[in-house]
Amino acid sequence: MDFIKDFLEKITKDKNDIYLFGAGVVADFIRTFLEEHNIDICGYIVDPEYLPENEADRYIGGKPVLVEKAIRSDVSVIVAINSLKAIPNVKLTGHIKKIYWLDLYDPISMHNLFDDDFMYENHAKLIETAKMLQDFESRRTLMLFVAQKYTGCYSKEFSRNSQYFDDDILKPSEDEIFVDCGAYNGDTITGFFNWLKQHNIMSYKKCVAFEPDGENFGELKRNLAFYKNIELYNMGAYEEKDVLHFEGEINSSSRFSDSGEFSVAVDSIDNVLNGEKATYIKMDIEGSELSALKGAKQTITKYKPKLAVCVYHKIDDLVTIPQYIKSINPEYKLYLRSYEPSPIETVLYAI
Repeated sequence: MDFIKDFLEKITKDKNDIYLFGAGVVADFIRTFLEEHNIDICGYIVDPEYLPENEADRYIGGKPVLVEKAIRSDVSVIVAINSLKAIPNVKLTGHIKKIYWLDLYDPISMHNLFDDDFMYENHAKLIETAKMLQDFESRRTLMLFVAQKYTGCYSKEFSRNSQYFDDDILKPSEDEIFVDCGAYNGDTITGFFNWLKQHNIMSYKKCVAFEPDGENFGELKRNLAFYKNIELYNMGAYEEKDVLHFEGEINSSSRFSDSGEFSVAVDSIDNVLNGEKATYIKMDIEGSELSALKGAKQTITKYKPKLAVCVYHKIDDLVTIPQYIKSINPEYKLYLRSYEPSPIETVLYAI
């Protein structure tokens, strides 16, 4: 089912005035999407606490920003906030006659949807993945993820625990050696430190961070400058030492190309650690997770570190990544959790 196409057909036929519920970044993204499809909105509805005090500021691109009680005609509303993280106070009451839910803000939700061909070719493998998972919550997360990617439906239930440090699944130990692949600005490493403190562990042995983006890497260095036993590498984690070229920015939608305008140095975890131990490896690297796992095969085989691997960047991640981890060490127990209402931030844990 093409949810986006179905939505556009419904909204085009809708005779009510169209308003967005919300007036922030998500609303701006959705408005742009609608304009690209020749659909015009009449304005924005916000909760009273978000209504600008100055009347001159109650317009965005010439469209009024209103509270619900100011609406005087029947309207249809498109929810334009990150819905489940901040439950919107929008209901089918008064002049609000229809409510639409989208997940257009997240481009990963717009692409790599599971079509009929993918489901036909991979349904047996997805069932295999479900059988690998250790608990009901993991299997439910998988089913909701697949349903969302197949139907394009807006939101799903998600875990409100700490991503990568989910106490329902894993606990820290003394002398952790944490390898952060896709370290960004150090936010996950800071979360790692907080996780240790929450468990009354006041020390760690070492943190190793991979971050290929130069701007992010500079911020990473500044944010972690006062911490000890930190090794920072301005490169990506990959299967081997190399320089990769991309068309487009370095993200999940980029493509390898020998003539690509962007390039990034990469190396394997095995090469960087050079035989040293790792106790926990986290990966959020825009679709290179499987390659990075292959480049950590020796480390994983020898030390069996805890793994937290994002499985939403590529369409077949939920097929290939669990199978590869199990092929390295069949004793791993696998868990799956999602930390957003959209398909992003879905993490496979191997313990």
